[in-house]
Amino acid sequence: MIYYKRMTYVAIGDGFQTYIYPACGTAPYIRYKFLPNRAELDEAVGKCKNAGWKVANGTNISKLMLSATRKTSGR
Repeated sequence: MIYYKRMTYVAIGDGFQTYIYPACGTAPYIRYKFLPNRAELDEAVGKCKNAGWKVANGTNISKLMLSATRKTSGR
């Protein structure tokens, strides 16, 4: 049985995409739910933290990774 105990969220436009990960780290992540506003995200983060889950904001690292990719010209 796989127990999911970690959640990461990434800002996309005006909303937030959430991903959940297993506690053991061997199974793949699940793209869980798109939250359309900050209030819903805060509620979800609060519930996860109260349940003992680890929560991380992945927005900064995803922006950094996207900016480091090589840009190609449109030739």
